[in-house]
Amino acid sequence: MSPTNTRIQLRRLATALTLAPGAEGVLRRVLERALELTDADAAFIERAGGGEWEVEVVASAGTGAPAVGASPPYLIPRAVAQERITLVGPDGTARGALVLLRETSGAPASTGELDPGVQLLLDVAVDALEVRALVAELDERRRALEDALDERFRLISGITYELRETLGAASEYVQLLDTEQELTPRQREYIESSRRTISAGLRLIGDLLELARVEAGRLPVQLEPTSVGALLRDMARDYQLASATYGVHVDIDVPRDLPLVVTDPDLVGQILDTLLSNAVRYTPPNGTIRVRASIQPGRRAGDPRRWLRATITDTGPGVDSSYDVFEAVERVSSGRGAPGFRLAISRNVARLLGGDLTLEREPGTGASFSLWLPLSD
Repeated sequence: MSPTNTRIQLRRLATALTLAPGAEGVLRRVLERALELTDADAAFIERAGGGEWEVEVVASAGTGAPAVGASPPYLIPRAVAQERITLVGPDGTARGALVLLRETSGAPASTGELDPGVQLLLDVAVDALEVRALVAELDERRRALEDALDERFRLISGITYELRETLGAASEYVQLLDTEQELTPRQREYIESSRRTISAGLRLIGDLLELARVEAGRLPVQLEPTSVGALLRDMARDYQLASATYGVHVDIDVPRDLPLVVTDPDLVGQILDTLLSNAVRYTPPNGTIRVRASIQPGRRAGDPRRWLRATITDTGPGVDSSYDVFEAVERVSSGRGAPGFRLAISRNVARLLGGDLTLEREPGTGASFSLWLPLSD
């Protein structure tokens, strides 16, 4: 092939590969160009495997070539001559083979010293096979992770069911004890303490089950245009009235002209309720909780989207940097209890909605949690 024709073929190949979707698309384009650059009537690419039945055709072109997915031995007429070119990776390992088919009864024409265009095709095919193998491996890992999460959900569901039944029975016994007439004040204090402990345990079990449900992707989501600003403003006012009795001031600054967000209002309300209740819980008397909302142009460099950011800041003791408040296991094992479950759930739900939940901490000066939700411009 002349240098001019080679350049033309390379330009065609570059254009074709640019338009090819995925590794399979690239391999199909490689075969189409291989037929143009050789005297072959058909061609196919097979990936290498550990055994004969692990080899399969991943791309095919021309009449008479095995179909995609076929494994050897291939049904190829005897009048068709085959020429096999091994596709070798950078490490010297065979990744597969390019097989050229010619309708002739004679010996196959040898490529000898490969044409530059054909050699480039072989290099591209090797890269595409490696990408295909990587994608397949990632898909396998994803399926394994999904299976593990499903198994974890089933396990936690079974455990929480048994625990709920046990704690429910204990609650009924406590209720019966409370009906006794001849109880001392101290005994009634014990009963009330037991009731609070059982209720806390039931809430913790519910939080654990909800966390497992979110992680397993089993939480139903109902998207609709939502005024997150109005939702935040109304909830903050409710907490403003309730926290006033504890001497905690709630300062609300939520603009009324915030755009609508396509999201699940119930799930967003659960996240905001968790953040507001935690803020009230950790803010001391005469402290302040600041509730803000704004539109941010992007969360990081190169982010073209706009975000609605709802921030709740308290003047409590702050959050120690020695542990992750969004990690449920770490939160519970450190003895800090159920709120860590709620924050872990809230962050997972926020990400399920396409957003995120972040924390800015400064120990001793309070904590600032921000819910980020993407705007559909």
